[in-house]
Amino acid sequence: MGFIRPFMIRHKPLQIAIVATCFLTLAGFLLRFHTCPSLSIQLKGTEVMGLTEAPLKSLVKPEGVIVSGFVFYGRKSRVSSMRCYLERNLVDNGGWLDEVLWIANTQNEGDLHYLDEIIASNPTRYKKIIPEKPLSTYTYYKAWQLLERGKYYVKIDDDILWIDDNAIPNLVARKVGHPEDFVVSGNIINNPPLGFMHFRFGALHP
Repeated sequence: MGFIRPFMIRHKPLQIAIVATCFLTLAGFLLRFHTCPSLSIQLKGTEVMGLTEAPLKSLVKPEGVIVSGFVFYGRKSRVSSMRCYLERNLVDNGGWLDEVLWIANTQNEGDLHYLDEIIASNPTRYKKIIPEKPLSTYTYYKAWQLLERGKYYVKIDDDILWIDDNAIPNLVARKVGHPEDFVVSGNIINNPPLGFMHFRFGALHP
């Protein structure tokens, strides 16, 4: 304390300058987000669908197009909520998914048993893939090496809790109509890159 107090006395102008700088920086940051207009939906070279607009009519799946769901499975607690949406999107139920590939990325017996139940419920459409070793950040590419050319793959994480009825048809239709697009992303809530856009559009608030 004997050192700190003399320092505070001798450098009081410096302290005031530091506090003022921090205050101005914070004020500018808040003012920028408060007054800066929202990002325009018309982005050069990019088509962005309105956040609240629904398609005027249902999309029709093109003939000869094979669509495969690609799920990185790891947790029953998450997939049990998502499962009904996958079933609604199967071609048997009027959807676009011809099949769903389940990548078993867990060693938990309870979770694996639930995956077996899913596969058994529709063995024609559901297929299980077991990697040699559990996949992680730097080994996910091994799962993509198992895919077949000529199909359209919709990659789905196991913690997705809701899928709009038109989400998968719109994703695939965009890719079919624009083969030059390497990847087409869904409008995912609570996704780091898209979270910023949702905030700027005013669709979501922290």
